[in-house]
Amino acid sequence: MRTSPGKASPLGIMPLTWIWSALLSPFFMYLNDQLPFNQKKWLPAVLIHTLLLAAFSYLIGWLYFSLYIQMDIEYAMRQRLIMGNVFVNSLPLFVLIATINAVRSYETSRERRLEAVQLEQQLTEARLKALNLQLQPHFLFNTMQGISTLMYSDVKAADDMVHGLSDFLRYVLEHGERHEVSVNEEVEGLGHFMEICQHRFMGRFVFKQAVEEEVLEANIPFLLLQPLVENIFKHGVEKYSAIIHINLLIKKEEENLLIRLEDDGPGLDKKQSKSGTGLRAIQQRLRILYGDQQTFYINNGQKSGVDIRISIPITFQNQSL
Repeated sequence: MRTSPGKASPLGIMPLTWIWSALLSPFFMYLNDQLPFNQKKWLPAVLIHTLLLAAFSYLIGWLYFSLYIQMDIEYAMRQRLIMGNVFVNSLPLFVLIATINAVRSYETSRERRLEAVQLEQQLTEARLKALNLQLQPHFLFNTMQGISTLMYSDVKAADDMVHGLSDFLRYVLEHGERHEVSVNEEVEGLGHFMEICQHRFMGRFVFKQAVEEEVLEANIPFLLLQPLVENIFKHGVEKYSAIIHINLLIKKEEENLLIRLEDDGPGLDKKQSKSGTGLRAIQQRLRILYGDQQTFYINNGQKSGVDIRISIPITFQNQSL
């Protein structure tokens, strides 16, 4: 039975169009991979996609009006009906192509953001490792020089320094891949360093520390305390004949971890830099790790000595910023 031309509705073609769009989706996904809509290939991609859309729309219209509806009308009339519905036929295919490109664009953007984050992490790792390497040779040179000095005058003291150096290097090697350790671990590492200093500067300093119990498991930059204390020995204890008192305070202050180190030595003179290699490396590490959330302050104390204050966001083990 043939259908009269007046009863053929263009809306009847939509289910057929959606079915063909679903069947053709793998082809258009492949085509989109080969000719993506990027800045370099957008014109060829637009032309080829447009031509294919027109061709498939015409094909679907021909299948509908020639085979499915089987209208008993002249060829010219059938062609006008087919061409008149090209836009309607192309809508599902257009939606399909737009959806494919939106998904591909999102995936590409996400991959690029992930690559950028990974690259930034790699650069951060490289910067931090380079800064750590600036600190360690300086400490090793001073310690080995101290051992060499005591080797013939006080063998036991030299032997104790070797053991202290061994314990400190073990701490460095065990935690060297981490940028942050717990306050408890860092204070323990500082203790090994202070054992070495007790023999190098016997009776020339008094060291006291006060660490609040609630921050023992808080995160602190690895190898932060040792270079700060060593800076006091270099510019204070080594050059000052009187006994120097060194006080370390670590506590929670609001939502931050406060590290304060002060002494009663000669302090900073006008010619002495506040940003030597060790201090500059520490400041750079703090900026990399915490950005604008950290503060680093160093100046002469109210009466004498040097006052160093560091504030960083307080986080705990297995917790990141």
